[in-house]
Order: sequence, then C-alpha cells, then structure tokens
Amino acid sequence: MIIDSLTYAEQQNDISYGRYPDGVANWKSFDKPTPSDSNKITVDVIDEEKLPVSFSLSQNYPNPFNPTTKIRYSIPTAVHVQLKIYDILGREVAALVNENQKPGNYEVEFSTSSGIRYLASGIYFYRLTGGNYTATKKMLLLK
Repeated sequence: MIIDSLTYAEQQNDISYGRYPDGVANWKSFDKPTPSDSNKITVDVIDEEKLPVSFSLSQNYPNPFNPTTKIRYSIPTAVHVQLKIYDILGREVAALVNENQKPGNYEVEFSTSSGIRYLASGIYFYRLTGGNYTATKKMLLLK
C-alpha cells in the first residue's frame, strides 16, 4: 500500500528533499542530506520555519520610528488576518494585511512615505486580528 509518493527530476548532490517533521504537509529542501533515512534526525531548520504554537504580536521596531518600522506577528493556524494602523482618535490610517494566511511567522513593513496620506508625529496603534485573537500595541512616529 502506498501512503504517499513524490516524483522529481534529478537533484544536486548533498541535498535532500523531504518533510520535517515527518508527516507534515509541506515539502522542503535540506542542506544536510538524509538519503534513505527518516527525517527524524535533527537538521538545521531556520527558526522562522518552525510553526508557532500561539498567536503573538511583537512590538514594532524601531520604535519611535521615522519613516519606516517593522511589525512582526505569529499565527498558529490558518485564519483570516487583519493588521491595521489607527491614529490616537481611533481612525483607521492604513490596512497592512487583510487576507487568509497560513500558520507561520510574519513581518510587515509600515512606511509613512508610501503615499497613504500625510501622518503627523504622534502616537499610533496597530491591531492584529485573527480568528478570536486580537492584540493592540502602541507606536510613536517622530518627524
């Protein structure tokens, strides 16, 4: 009985293609070959490729910022995600993300020079919503 199979063209030496950990849906290339062996051995896996176990929203960096900052977040399950920026009065300034996303770690860049509209120096809030999860953090724009 065949449970799973994969057909591929000839590959370079010293590369393995498989699943880590065994049984997950996504295939990936390993820079340490594991021919004829299960992927149960420890291989170098970049932290960003490990699936998160919970939702999280990190503090933007840099903060204070001008004109650009980065916002990182993690989602443990496939879900519709919204990441929005609000001014001090609660008015939406920008919608950075509004889409279905797979589990993983994400980083979004927010730039006040991207033509959204003029933003004055001051306090802004960014809110991540995904499923039943909502988190809001404060950031400071200094011009």
